[in-house]
Amino acid sequence: MFRSKARLINFSIVTLMSVLLWVTITSSYIALNIHQYLSGWLLLFVITILLSYNLKKKLSMINIGSNNVWLQFHIYIGLLAGLLFFLHVDWKLPTGWIESLLYFMFIGISISGLLGLYLNKNIPKRLTRRGEEVIFERIPVFATQLREEAEKIAIEASGNTSSSSIPDFYINNLADFFSKPRFLFNHLFKSHIRLINLLEELEELQRYLDEKEKEYAHQLIQLVKQKDYLDYHYTLQFTLKGWLFLHIPLAYGLVIFLCLHITLVYAFHSTIQ
Repeated sequence: MFRSKARLINFSIVTLMSVLLWVTITSSYIALNIHQYLSGWLLLFVITILLSYNLKKKLSMINIGSNNVWLQFHIYIGLLAGLLFFLHVDWKLPTGWIESLLYFMFIGISISGLLGLYLNKNIPKRLTRRGEEVIFERIPVFATQLREEAEKIAIEASGNTSSSSIPDFYINNLADFFSKPRFLFNHLFKSHIRLINLLEELEELQRYLDEKEKEYAHQLIQLVKQKDYLDYHYTLQFTLKGWLFLHIPLAYGLVIFLCLHITLVYAFHSTIQ
């Protein structure tokens, strides 16, 4: 209840600021024809504020407000930056190559930001529903242990049974599965079809096995389910971490080209038009 009220207040403040900026910039266009200079400097100022959120996360040991407050601030200021951006370009596509590059970089940052907002809201819930969360850095260790157990079962089945069905199945169907994270897109989009198919193949194999071999097959089924559980956590946690490698470099790249843009504007326009 408190969070909903706080978000409503924040949204109202940003809406009011947006209206005031719109009126101010539009008035400057009518009166002095300097709206692009005004909106441009304001946009640079707002983008600098947005970048401070990443700096805050790096200085987490300093108590300068909770991460949730900073995140909410970042989201609403980002919305304000979007309005300033489109006011700056007069709601149309630019023509110069630097301006076009800046335009599409800003669009890319906005899209990746919205994607990050969606991921941060939904992925933690999905991880919680799937069971106990696995520490991301520990997943490769656990996956290696599962692979070694599966290889041990295949080797034991080869030596303790008169058939090569279990080791052959492991080599042809499971070796690649245990060697690396698999079915990543399926996990991301909540599809279990690949896992179901793999388990059905194991179930089908058991029709041709004796009792001893069925024991080994059952052990492999349990390991496959555990590996799929690890892959699920790996996929979602990697996605949650990975989108920042798109969002943050684009943001810093935007600032660099903004500085170049400002330099060129003032180099080739000695007077405000």
